[in-house]
Amino acid sequence: MSKGRNTTPVTVRVPDDFLEKFKTEAARRGKPYTSLIRELMYKGIGVSLPVVKVPVAPENILPSPINRGSNTLKLKRKNKRR
Repeated sequence: MSKGRNTTPVTVRVPDDFLEKFKTEAARRGKPYTSLIRELMYKGIGVSLPVVKVPVAPENILPSPINRGSNTLKLKRKNKRR
């Protein structure tokens, strides 16, 4: 199992066309295909996805471009270390 981590990498072999369907659907939903696979695995065994709370710094909240009294979040993607 994992060594001090909450997740463990796994390898699963699937047909090429099956993987392409995952990638196409994930792109349509605007998420990485691995996230879609994980989401569907959780759903398949009837387990709720863990909730991830992302802190939002005040400087990342901007007035809405359409001035209707609401706020819009400015999201910044952090570079992942490889």
